[in-house]
Parts: sequence; structure tokens; C-alpha cells
Amino acid sequence: MNGRLWGAGGALTSSRVLLLLLYVIIAFVLVSLFARPGYLDFVTPNHSDLYRYYLIAHERWSSADFLSPRPVMLAYLRLAGIFDAENALAVLLVVPSLVFIALTILLVERIIGHRFPLWAIGIYMFIVVGSPLYFPIAQYDFGGMLAGALSVVAVLMWLNQIEVEGGRVRLSQLVFPIVIFWLSVEAKPTYGVSIAGMAFVFDLLSRGRKGRWLTTGAVVSVIALVFIKDAVLGSKFLRLDTASDAYTLAVSPRRNIELLLFYLVSGIGVPVMVAATIASTSFIAGRHWKFILYAIACAVGATIPMALLVNREWDIYGWYSLVPVALIVVVGVIKFSEIGLNSRKLSVSGAARIAGLAGIITAVAIHAFSFAASTEWSVENQRYGKAVLSSLRLLHSQQGQKVLIAGVRGPYHPFRNTRYVLTRFPEVGKFDLILRRSERGWNNMSKELVNGVYADEAAVGGYDKVYVFGKSGSLEQVTDGPRLQEMLPAERILLLVCGITWRSIDDVVVVGRALECANEAAEYQATVSLAEDAVRRHLLSSWIYLHYGAALAEMGRLSEAQQYIKMGLDLEPNNPALAALKRNVEQR
Repeated sequence: MNGRLWGAGGALTSSRVLLLLLYVIIAFVLVSLFARPGYLDFVTPNHSDLYRYYLIAHERWSSADFLSPRPVMLAYLRLAGIFDAENALAVLLVVPSLVFIALTILLVERIIGHRFPLWAIGIYMFIVVGSPLYFPIAQYDFGGMLAGALSVVAVLMWLNQIEVEGGRVRLSQLVFPIVIFWLSVEAKPTYGVSIAGMAFVFDLLSRGRKGRWLTTGAVVSVIALVFIKDAVLGSKFLRLDTASDAYTLAVSPRRNIELLLFYLVSGIGVPVMVAATIASTSFIAGRHWKFILYAIACAVGATIPMALLVNREWDIYGWYSLVPVALIVVVGVIKFSEIGLNSRKLSVSGAARIAGLAGIITAVAIHAFSFAASTEWSVENQRYGKAVLSSLRLLHSQQGQKVLIAGVRGPYHPFRNTRYVLTRFPEVGKFDLILRRSERGWNNMSKELVNGVYADEAAVGGYDKVYVFGKSGSLEQVTDGPRLQEMLPAERILLLVCGITWRSIDDVVVVGRALECANEAAEYQATVSLAEDAVRRHLLSSWIYLHYGAALAEMGRLSEAQQYIKMGLDLEPNNPALAALKRNVEQR
């Protein structure tokens, strides 16, 4: 045994695979610590789907799994469930992304004919892991990462066969690579179109070769067969007739192009685009210029599946297009570092070469330390979920009690999956969750997973205990359920939605915050009732009138809203929020 992974003709050895994976893991930790401090906590879920993954991982195997959409993704979860610890699953959900990144390095090393130096691996990791989009997507879309890794393995196997056969392509050569590619598409079709694009470029550039379009035909056939199979089996990821569904597939050229550009721009980012443009100049006189065509085909192909989902727009999926473009940058830097002042290789001066390298490094640094709202949102959701989980471990309910969970907010906390909470924390007991009216979209998406009620429905629930969580996600109050029936409706809503006890407030600042919270939750009638009570108690400020007027405006009571906005401006004429609300109401 010589340790080769894909036969005697392969240039890639198992030791190289393991060594690259080790480099990638070390770089992953370092980049996470320095470029994204605080983002290394992959143990606490940052998305509610991760709670679902935990449940799936610990379910029994079933013959129905093989007929389910994305069966390879499902099989990976089942295998990960062998390790019972929740932390083990969290780590195993990150592994596909790291393996995928390591394998992309192997692939490019194979294409360009030599290995990446360590500093080049560092730059690559700084781009792909340093991207603000990596943190929210690494675990959440582990299926896409798994698909990417399998796709790269398929390409490596295919290249090995081509090399053995001296560049000729035969159908027999494609059998094993196509099987691996099929598994990739069955994990998730993320890179299916990318591989088709790469095959098309290869066939396009291979003029005069026998069986020229065999590779493209085989790849497209696999994608089509999986698509047809999923459609026949009624996959929830293929919705052709539900106009408002997040997974609705549609060919709408204007919308498709709009989404394609959105994912390319948000995923790659202007700094990396600039770096890739500079790096591309190093290919002008080299023999690896075709590599750019492969990378571009892969980047565009990675966004096409998401661009067809016309009702969904989430920038994290743009990360997949970043990977091939980042490889252009790294290979370009390697080429720049090898080029001397020999004008026959590249007609640029040494100063221009140094300037090019400096420009690339600067662009990469700007990219790695850039801000992405979706990432900060995911980090905040993770911190919130971590506080909720910590509080859950402190709860102890008596058997048979009925519990109401109140005050929690957002789409990603553990209470968004009732079965997860009951499985991991059976001591909580049977519970209902207070829903916020302002989160109706998220409520509808998770309605099959949550026993949810709105605050105005909670009085008749017959609850034994009410656990009220604060804005940070920590448990702040535990009260007896019968007390809810003793409260006025607006007071009850404020307690259950915002965790605030109205009767204990006698400060105008706190009153303003309470009204603001009720408005944010779209509980406008409660805001009006509480504001009326504050006015009766002479708890007055411009901010109280602001929230009072805003609630009235949302309820369509515009003349009353204008009255209280005016009273607020009389107290504070230069209040910009009141002035903006006044203009808004006047324009209705």
C-alpha cells in the first residue's frame, strides 16, 4: 500500500489529506479567535434548525430515510447521533465545512501542479472562515458543506481517471465519480450546478476530443434524475405551486438575476472582488488561466440554486460563491510571489508586483474584519439562546403541572421546538409558549413545532406556573398561573410579552420603555390602555406620548394620534422621533 487515496495515478495521498485538514483546523481556530473574537462558540445553537438536527440525530433509522429528501444529509445526522453528547453533535456539524475547505485546497493543488505554502493556506482561511457569513452558515447548512466536500471528491476522482487514461474520457471512467457526485446532490444540490458548469467549461475547451460532451451530459443527467425523484416523492424543498412558500422554485428572469447578483455581491464582497481582479493579472502569461474559468463557473453555479428560490433572500448562502473566488485570490498571490522581474513572464515592474500583493492583502484584511448584519444577528441570537438554555437547566416542575413560558422573543431560541425542550429538559413539564404578534412570520414557520398562544389567550389556559424570561434570555420571574386572571388584560399582556409588571412602575422612563416594548410586539391595544393609565397617574413625558401616538396610528386612529403627538411636542419640541412620527401620520 502506498497510501494513495485514488489509485496509483493519483497525486494525492492520505497523509496530505490529513495534514491539510490539520492546517485547516488550526487556521480555523486562529481566525475565529482573532478575526472573529467570540464567534468560536459553536456548541450553543445559533439557529432553531440545530435543535431539530439534535432530535433527528437521536431518532432510529428507518427505511423511509432513504426515500426522504436529502437522504445523505439525514444519514450523516443519524451517524453523528451515535455520540450521545450534545456538544459532540455541535462539533460534528462543523466538520463538513472544514473537510470541504481542505479538499478545495487539494483540488486546486492538483490543477496547478504544486502544493500551497502554509502562508497561502492562511490567506485562504482568512478569506473563507474570516468571512462574516461563515459563522451563521457553518452548522446551519452543514448539508451544503457535505455536498461540497463530496463534489470535490468526485472531481478529484475524475481527474485521476483522466490522468490514467492520458486525457481520454470514457463512460467507464465516469462511473465512480458520478456515484460520488450523485451522493453530493442527494446531500444537497448546492454545488450541483457548479460541477455542471465546470464540466461544461472542460468540454468546451476540449475541442476535437472524442466523447467531448460526455462529462457534461453525465453530470446534468444526475441532477435531472435527482430533481425528478424528489418531485415525484413530494419533497418539501421543491415547491412549484405555492407562491408564498420559502422553497417555491420559479423561473422569473428578472427576479432570478436580481437574486444571483445579490448572492454574488453579498457572498464575495467588494474587497475580495478587488483582490481577485488584481490576482487574475498574474494569470495573463501563465498556463493556468483556464483555472479562472473553472472558478467563475463554480462561483456562479453555486448561487443558481438559491437564485431559483424566488421567495427567499438570505445573504449567508452567498458564502458558497466566495470559496472559488477566494481560490483565485490565493493562486494569484502564489503566482505573484513566484514571478520575478522577467518581462517575458509578465510585463510588470517589481514595484507593481509589490503593489499588487499589498492591494490583495489589504483587500483580504478589510474583508475579514468587515461587518455583516446577518452575522451579528446570529451571534446575538446565539447569546440569547445560551441564556435561555442556562435558565432551562434551573427549572424544576412538578409532574402534571401545566407551564406557560413568557417573555422569550425571536426565532432561534430552544422554545421554538417543543419536542427538543421536552427531550432535553423533561423537568420543565408540559408547556405553552407566548407568541409575539410582531413575529407572525416566524410563528407560522414553527407552528408545527410549538405549542403557541398569544398573550390575550393566556388567561383561560389554566396554567399552574408562569416562567417569565427577560430581554437577555435569563429567567427573571416565576409566578403562579391563577394570578393571570386577576390582572387587567393590558397588564397581563405586558407581563407575558415583555416581562414587565405594570403596577410596580412609577418612573416615566420605565413607563416609556414598557410602552415601547408593547409596540415592538405589535400589542397596540395594550399600549393604548397602559398609556391611558399612565396619563391618569400623571406619568407624562414626550416619549410616553410618542409610543401612545404610534400605537393609535397603527390602529388607524389618526386624529387621536396627532393629538398626543402634539402634546408630546409641546413637552419637547425638538424630539426627532416625534417629529418623524408626525410626518408619517400626516402622510397617511
